[in-house]
Amino acid sequence: MAWQVLIVDDLPIIADSLAQLMERYEPVQFEVHKAYSGEEALQALRAETDIVISDIKMPGMDGIQLLEAIRPQWPHCKVIFLSGYDEFQYAQKALTLGAFDYVLKADGNEKVFAAAERAVTALEKERDERKLFDRTKEQLRLSLPSMRREFIWELMNGGEEKGTGSWTLADLGASLDPSFPVLLLVGRIGQWPALRSLAESSRLLADMQDMAGEMLGARLHYLNAVYERNEMVWLIQPGGFYTFPGGPALTQEAWEQAGSDLAEAAEAIRLTVNQRFGLSVSFALINEPVAWSRVSKAFHQLRMLMIIGKGSDEVISGRGIPDLASKPEKAFYKAQLERLQKSLESGGRFEFFHEYDALVDSVWRTADQGLNLELHHAVASLLLSEINRLGIPEDVYSGVYDRFQAASDRLHVFQERTSQFYREIAAFIFERKSQAQEEPGKHVVQLVHKYVEANMNRYFSLSEIADHVNLNRTYLSRLYKQLTGEGVYDYVNRAKLEQAKEKLLHTNMKVQDVAASLGYLSAMSFIRFFKTQTGLSPQEYREQGSRPM
Repeated sequence: MAWQVLIVDDLPIIADSLAQLMERYEPVQFEVHKAYSGEEALQALRAETDIVISDIKMPGMDGIQLLEAIRPQWPHCKVIFLSGYDEFQYAQKALTLGAFDYVLKADGNEKVFAAAERAVTALEKERDERKLFDRTKEQLRLSLPSMRREFIWELMNGGEEKGTGSWTLADLGASLDPSFPVLLLVGRIGQWPALRSLAESSRLLADMQDMAGEMLGARLHYLNAVYERNEMVWLIQPGGFYTFPGGPALTQEAWEQAGSDLAEAAEAIRLTVNQRFGLSVSFALINEPVAWSRVSKAFHQLRMLMIIGKGSDEVISGRGIPDLASKPEKAFYKAQLERLQKSLESGGRFEFFHEYDALVDSVWRTADQGLNLELHHAVASLLLSEINRLGIPEDVYSGVYDRFQAASDRLHVFQERTSQFYREIAAFIFERKSQAQEEPGKHVVQLVHKYVEANMNRYFSLSEIADHVNLNRTYLSRLYKQLTGEGVYDYVNRAKLEQAKEKLLHTNMKVQDVAASLGYLSAMSFIRFFKTQTGLSPQEYREQGSRPM
């Protein structure tokens, strides 16, 4: 690559002779252009010009004026001044205005070449930094969906709040204000009869995100992410308040309008998905402000409403949505149902039946037949949802579903025959999971490893890996550790560490480039990781490995 140089001097003999010497200079390749005045130099300058070597005193536009014209338009261009002894203070002023260097004419051409080489070194460093910045920016863009999903997962499960965890709202590109509460919307897709593959379901969820963005973007601020394969979550705030930084809190009217807009958008998405794909979509939302500290509780409240059938192919909205925990005994049942769901999804057979037997015993002790029926439908929905998640063949699924329907039509309370039937269905689910853990389990491990290796140059979350292998993230964690003896993140860190060592010892890559190639958004985070794992900084490891034995 030839570096573009413009030599400027009002004495042609000086400009011409220096140009000839630089064109023949071998350590660095220069493509040299000439100008005999400041005005002519401005005409000759291009965006590609890397270095300007100019006399500092010239008639008309002098060197200082030329520098002041160059800086705004070509900030990366390095300006080197040629100065006489009596112009020393003048040259010092030029340096304060942004000149790269100055050379005394009496010192000879070698000093000019040395200054030009320093300029090339500076240009190379800046170019590498811009490339790293652009690469990091692109990695961040590609990683945003995973980062948002991880943030939503942590928040919905009672983890860190709005910016005190792994990422802040600003990191996630969200226009939400952490000083305001949020509205909460949860969407859930029903069965996927024609959309068995992960790719197809991912496209549908992406379509839903796009539809929501078109409907909400102009009026509301929001952050959304996929929570599970068939569930999405939106956090929303009224739009417009960023035009008044430090202003008063949002009005009640603003929240009410936002809630109305949100319900309208949810209904439009539900109808569109139903008409376009023939799928049922349920939404539940709380259209009054929810404090960040209560988002997790509100989320599970909405999720449970859909599980027990109060949000089947419809949009539930309004203040004070009925809470399953509105009575003391219901709080106990709600917690049991949540533990049932968690153990069912993660493959915890012993935990599931322990909780299930406790639930059955406690339900039989209550005389509340309405509650009995509610819990009957809640457990049925949990089991059917997991059967659907497992992708059981249509003929098997249809037979199971018919038995569920018959049980629902015949029984109005959670009686012994029903509870035994549910135990059989749960055993069937765990047996299917157990079968999937044997040979297919090895295939899952291989898929995880291939995915990690193929995406080593960017950030990805456990949820993203789980989606790729079409498993629940909790279940994947348990299965992977059971089969390999280590956690998924342990493997990711080990794989990144091995690649880092290989690149440090066998390539000339800079540490910051090694960090970028392994998906780290900053060199410092990579250095901390490497030192934690090895006790050495990357540079120390490289130097130690290069010493002769």
